[in-house]
Amino acid sequence: MQRVVRNLPKNCEIIAGSCTHIGSIMCHIGGIEYSVDYIASKNNCYFIHLGDWIEAIMTDDKRYNAPPDGSKEKEQSIPVRQARDAVRIFKPIKKKIIVGLKGNHERKLQRFGNLVEDNICGKKEDGGLNIPYGTESCRIILENNNKPMFNIFAMHGRKIFNSKAKDYEQNLANRQASMKLTLVNQMGDCLVMLCGHAHQILIVPPAKKLYFTDDEKGVQQRYLERAEGSGYINPDQRWYACCGSARKSRLDGYDDYAQVYDPVELGFVKITVEDGRPVNIEPFLI
Repeated sequence: MQRVVRNLPKNCEIIAGSCTHIGSIMCHIGGIEYSVDYIASKNNCYFIHLGDWIEAIMTDDKRYNAPPDGSKEKEQSIPVRQARDAVRIFKPIKKKIIVGLKGNHERKLQRFGNLVEDNICGKKEDGGLNIPYGTESCRIILENNNKPMFNIFAMHGRKIFNSKAKDYEQNLANRQASMKLTLVNQMGDCLVMLCGHAHQILIVPPAKKLYFTDDEKGVQQRYLERAEGSGYINPDQRWYACCGSARKSRLDGYDDYAQVYDPVELGFVKITVEDGRPVNIEPFLI
């Protein structure tokens, strides 16, 4: 785990993304470049990467399949070169990247070294982006002029968030609840709780929960209000999000290990901050 402190404007946007899988023939490079251009073009827009920057699957891995004939130039199968490509792609926004995490794909090659910490997030003179490295989970302390705004918890994660419910709305609600339960106990003072890995965009806003109180006039109805100040935050007053992916799962003529999963939208999530507080999280489609 890591603790990252960053000064930001009170009004800004934060794009939180995961699972870019650079190097795979299934990587949506155009979508990643769109995201980079969007962040670079806005004065107060920042980025968090929640891991699986690169495909990091070697040719002797059971998940590896050679690309179809005529498409080999679209794949980079050497993980170290994938890391170099990640640095090149994200270099235009390196000063806007709050933190970079490691994912399970990079961890799979840990015996060769830490591709995220050393190659991607590493020092400029070593060919890296020179950005904070967050391990596989971190807490992000956001400040404005060294005064606290709010905290974010971010982790790559290990769960996929499946549901066997046949109804679409119930299926989605089950996956959202599973995501929230996975994150809820990780940290108690973070207003925004983020994960990756699942290749899904899932968002759970603070609950508009009705409750009753008593006063001398009788029973009164009230609603949960947004959390203020520091310290423990009621789980129902937090924002939760699974931060999507830029990896496609279907390609004619290609046997991909992810094609067994349901279709998902490609993209990340956008956090809108106003007056130092998160007021919205929405899909950022690519």
